[in-house]
Amino acid sequence: MIRKRHHKGNIRKRGRNHKNKTRFKMSAGGVRSTVRVPSTLANFLVYTPKDTKEGMEHQQILYYWNPSDPIETQSKLLGLSQAFINFTSKFSPNQPCEVAHYEKHTSVFLEPEPTYWIVMRCTVPTSTKHKDGKEVIEYRDYELDDAALKSTQKRIYQIFKMFNGSFLSIIKSGGEESLKAKLAEWIPRIISSIKFDRMNLFTTFEGVHFLPVDRNVYLGVQTFVQSVENTFPCIKQTFFLQEDHLVWSGLEQEDMRVVYSFLCSQVIPALRSESNNQSSLSSSDPLPTARLVHSQSFGKDQTSLLYTSLSGYSLTKGNETIKALPLFYLGKNDEPCALMIYQLGKITCSFIVGVGPNDDPIDVTLCNNLASYITNKLPFAHVLEEHFNRRQLLEEQYRYVYFNHINLALKTSFKDKGSAIPKEIMTLLNQIHADFEKSTEGVSEVLIRTHNDKWIVGRKSDQREFFVIFDETNKSSHLMDISDEVKKLSATYFNNIFID
Repeated sequence: MIRKRHHKGNIRKRGRNHKNKTRFKMSAGGVRSTVRVPSTLANFLVYTPKDTKEGMEHQQILYYWNPSDPIETQSKLLGLSQAFINFTSKFSPNQPCEVAHYEKHTSVFLEPEPTYWIVMRCTVPTSTKHKDGKEVIEYRDYELDDAALKSTQKRIYQIFKMFNGSFLSIIKSGGEESLKAKLAEWIPRIISSIKFDRMNLFTTFEGVHFLPVDRNVYLGVQTFVQSVENTFPCIKQTFFLQEDHLVWSGLEQEDMRVVYSFLCSQVIPALRSESNNQSSLSSSDPLPTARLVHSQSFGKDQTSLLYTSLSGYSLTKGNETIKALPLFYLGKNDEPCALMIYQLGKITCSFIVGVGPNDDPIDVTLCNNLASYITNKLPFAHVLEEHFNRRQLLEEQYRYVYFNHINLALKTSFKDKGSAIPKEIMTLLNQIHADFEKSTEGVSEVLIRTHNDKWIVGRKSDQREFFVIFDETNKSSHLMDISDEVKKLSATYFNNIFID
């Protein structure tokens, strides 16, 4: 089914209960200035329901942010959240309330583990205008996307779980006070690393940039991975990146997504900042020695997520602790693993090493031996970097986003997670995605013509979504013209992918 929309000065939020309700109107005149305030995190609550005496309801709270809120405010949010969840569970026991919209806030609810709830409340973006001497505040709730909010909330939990294990496993090993202490230590750091004013379609997808390589390079990577895992039996899995593009992963898909997100949002930007204008590898120069990333690599800001996440597993030299590595809990059984991250030029090799009671401890000798081995066994590093640089220099004729829900592949002409996309256009992309997800009519294509004659096309085929933005089109362009352009793009960039 194809759906066509025209937007002439209006941005509308479509839905069963507000089909024709206009949320944003272009004013005819009299507006002198406009001040926009983006969405921010208002509250973050973790609780587990339990029987408590009246006036002692706050004892159910395991963690609460904003720290400046008094107990009364915390208890009020707790009671309101429980009321929503309990009421909606009567009608949908397996999937109670997920999102609640207020005029000034939007709340999202998640039960990541049985009887443990996370509530995240964000402010609604506002637009303040001064018209005819009066201040007019407009709450732009259509800019705050439900799917992006839920994805952000889930990501916060996944990061916590990756570095600490599940809530249930922490309770089992150390009791409720241990869980409270870990939440208090980690959640503020995770929250501070998230840009709540930039939640968008890329947040919703949380996709992975794969680096397509030719057959010879792929066989070189495969041979390297097999060789290093055979030489060092303690290595369980290998994770191989060129810049922020994934070349190889042996992890399960959800673990891969979380590790990829951690490396690309925390480690690689820090490496890039530290090396600053590091020159590319040249085929005529010898390879630099692979460098281990550890707790002392980027200073000692103990309040940062990066420092805390790199300090989970202590390395020893004799009886002396000298540095630490990230400690992960992966898989359904929360298997403890250390992540050994090595940088060689713009290549990042990460190795998952078991550190359970039946595993040998990791020492400095192992780290040094592995660094030497990587340096000597990556002869194709120059070729891989040259291949990556060539692809980066290719001029993108179209502005597009492609995402495959099956393998999490994300391909786009936009840099920095679409930060250059205007807010109004991003809002429309979010709405098209929502149409694909929620429609009961089998919508497979949506076309929008904006008030300034831009065209936006969204297509869905099976588990693939494809979006194109046409900025420079003739005002007399028709659907057939736009459809022909989309076919050209598909033939150019996706000739081996069925997206029609």
